[in-house]
Amino acid sequence: MYLNFFKDFYHGKSKNKRTSIFSIDVQPFGNLLATSGQDWLIKIWSLERKFNTTKTREKKFGFFDQRMLSGKKNFTTETIEFHKGPVNIIRWSPEGKRFASGGDDGNIIIFENSKNPGGKKNWRPFHIFKNHSSDITDLSWSPNCLSIASSSLDGYVFVYNIHMKNVLIKLSGYNSWVKGVTWDPTGHLLATQSDDKKAILWRTSSWKSEKILNMCSKKLVKKPAAIIQLFNRISWTICGRFLMLSGGFCEKEENSVSVVDRLQKFNKNINFSCSNQSVNIIRSSSRIYQAPHKEIIYSLSAFGSTDGNIDLWKSGEPRIFFSIKNLIKHQILDISWSLGGYQLFICSILGGVFSITFFPEELGSVIQKKRHFIFFKSCLHQFQDRRISNFLSTSMILSTLGKNFKVLQSLKVRGYETNLNESSKQEKKIYKMK
Repeated sequence: MYLNFFKDFYHGKSKNKRTSIFSIDVQPFGNLLATSGQDWLIKIWSLERKFNTTKTREKKFGFFDQRMLSGKKNFTTETIEFHKGPVNIIRWSPEGKRFASGGDDGNIIIFENSKNPGGKKNWRPFHIFKNHSSDITDLSWSPNCLSIASSSLDGYVFVYNIHMKNVLIKLSGYNSWVKGVTWDPTGHLLATQSDDKKAILWRTSSWKSEKILNMCSKKLVKKPAAIIQLFNRISWTICGRFLMLSGGFCEKEENSVSVVDRLQKFNKNINFSCSNQSVNIIRSSSRIYQAPHKEIIYSLSAFGSTDGNIDLWKSGEPRIFFSIKNLIKHQILDISWSLGGYQLFICSILGGVFSITFFPEELGSVIQKKRHFIFFKSCLHQFQDRRISNFLSTSMILSTLGKNFKVLQSLKVRGYETNLNESSKQEKKIYKMK
């Protein structure tokens, strides 16, 4: 594992006068990195670098930051200014052809790469949705790229049809700010979390609430300004089984992450502490991993906290698998996994962009394409949901299997179950950054 600080990536007037970077996201199937920040701007950075190295290990896994460390210092970038306030969230569509942004102005802008009148390609607005009356806090694309959901401080969640350019549904039922929204990998459930410690699962076929999770039984106490959470970004594991809730969803511990199990009908949850302060961002890797010298396979999720720590969790385990303490001394605002599954990009409230590069010995080996498909198909059978056509269009399948679905659909289903008793015996790895 090694850490890289991208000093050339910044928002604000200059590298020495940085402003907060609120969101970061890596383009699927591409070499672009998108950031948005307090300076009202969106910046697109190129990760494609010329590098001089003979290490086959680095060539095999294609680490972006190793290329940067060995390459030139200048980075091609495109600066986009369409919002009328800070840009809080930016997310690429699963196929990587578009991205969406949301800001304090309440607008959601969908961008696509098209030619301008001069014949040059650049990122231009495809459509602007102006339905929210307050700050946008989170965005989540549907797996088939046809819809996008947004959460806001106005207490509502909107779901939009991208191609029709209209509102599909307006979801309500919250008594506080809505700070997190995430579409499950099968496309059948949409999860939202509000600031009053309530999460709602919506069935996307009817847009009726499937489950309401409410962990708050006492009056909330206002937090000190030093640890106020700007966002509570939640996530599903890439297999679609576990939903992870952030921001002290567990009533007893403000610094905990709560995980609910789809196979248990979201009735039972796992709570574990991750840091000294609150966890405000959760992102899952799009890859499935296998433990060294074992048949155990699992997905990985990363938790970022307000005290600058990063924790990794293996799906199904009762405790944290990998901890990085003192990574930075201030709040982490967003994180994003690379498509290869071994890099984590991080942005902070002081305007820094970092990446952590892991190796297979630390996280496990990414499983092969055929086995990846079989695993997901077995998950659908466990969920008792045979509607696989929509699931095949998700970014997880596309990122690992490509477009040769006819051959893969003929594969027989096998069960791959994680041995939780064996995996839970492993000691948690803790690293402290000096």
